[in-house]
Amino acid sequence: MTNQLSTQRNVEQGVATAIADGHRHRPVPEPASDAFEAWASELGHLVADGGIETVERAVAAVCASARRRQLEPTCVDVLADRREPAVARERALGRVLTALNASRASAATIEVA
Repeated sequence: MTNQLSTQRNVEQGVATAIADGHRHRPVPEPASDAFEAWASELGHLVADGGIETVERAVAAVCASARRRQLEPTCVDVLADRREPAVARERALGRVLTALNASRASAATIEVA
């Protein structure tokens, strides 16, 4: 039980680092995995706390992955366009993350560039 909690804590710390750390290039978990769900949840909290503009690197990675899988093209276009209102981009992020989480089309990881 303690080992599971320790593992979960490490995953959560890694998730936050992959999203927020602009100096490191860490892979984002494969969509439709438990790790991706945790990552997406953390991303949502960061957006809620600081706005979508604070996670542009993660947004770019999400857009690239969704485009490769041809998921939610209109939402991806809105999400990728920094000129769109933040509220529209945030809603698009939710739709795209949901589509990615439902997708099992690829085993490739997303790289935060």
